[in-house]
Amino acid sequence: MELKYIIVSPRNSSGGAKVLLNLYNIMDDLGLDVQMYLLDKVPTYKKNYFEYMLKFYLWTFVDIIKDRIKYSKMISDAYKNVHKKRLPIIEKDTIVIYPDVVYGNPLNGEKVIRYLLYYNRFSHDAYSDRDMFVCYRQQFNDTVLNPKGVELSIPYFDLGLYKRENYGKREGTCYIIRKGKKRTDIPAIEKNLIIDDLPEEEKVKMFNKCEYCISYDTETAYSTIAALCGCISVVIPEKGKKRSDYIKPNETKYGVAYGFEEEELMYARETNGLILEKVIKENQRGKQKVEEFVERVNDYFEYKKIDKIEMEKINETE
Repeated sequence: MELKYIIVSPRNSSGGAKVLLNLYNIMDDLGLDVQMYLLDKVPTYKKNYFEYMLKFYLWTFVDIIKDRIKYSKMISDAYKNVHKKRLPIIEKDTIVIYPDVVYGNPLNGEKVIRYLLYYNRFSHDAYSDRDMFVCYRQQFNDTVLNPKGVELSIPYFDLGLYKRENYGKREGTCYIIRKGKKRTDIPAIEKNLIIDDLPEEEKVKMFNKCEYCISYDTETAYSTIAALCGCISVVIPEKGKKRSDYIKPNETKYGVAYGFEEEELMYARETNGLILEKVIKENQRGKQKVEEFVERVNDYFEYKKIDKIEMEKINETE
């Protein structure tokens, strides 16, 4: 029996939501039976099961209404061709893929994948011992939950949108805060210089206008996008850290400086021209990575099915 997939995703413009949408698009292109379950809010804890599920169903109902009235053109357009799962009813042959921001298993799926897109924020009792875990990057992996370090890194850059158009004079600096909002070293910044909440087209315009882009989010793809659009892109490391604390030895981060040391700025300038080719290759590798991931998923849940049958036999003999 062919497996079906439900990808649970917050409906916003965060990096995690973009990864999940990219995963959906690749799976759909591969001809897989895949839908998205979109929520404007996601359940992040369970103090009381009844209260938890009541809020979950309420958020689901509100999201359906919002989607019908197209409450946010910027967000809705990205999902206009997505096959949406409207009601939280899951079949036995359906695999539910949850991002790391969702606590527990609100859809009550029998087959669950946990996609660690950032650092795991929950205690291990938020999960089942039957769950499959996969990380987006090894930096975000929880080695207790995912000891083999199973990884699915599928960055995707829309090169029709994210591109350099200004080869002339640039001036000024724009800023990225995003996941760095809790840092204590962020200076006072004029709100209109922060790109976080801008529509994608406006972000690109800002990246094409400014000479520098400074990010206090050390793990955002927008630093690369800013460089792709021609900015001198600078990530501000957390106190006591440097490039090597964020980049694996065999990993490259072309066009991005970590701090304002002259060596870092020189690296960003000299490698800027290498970004486009690297991004094109990464976009192309995404399909192959998802195909390999699907094979691993099939093997995992077939194993778990066999394991369950064996346990039932053992219990019967006892």
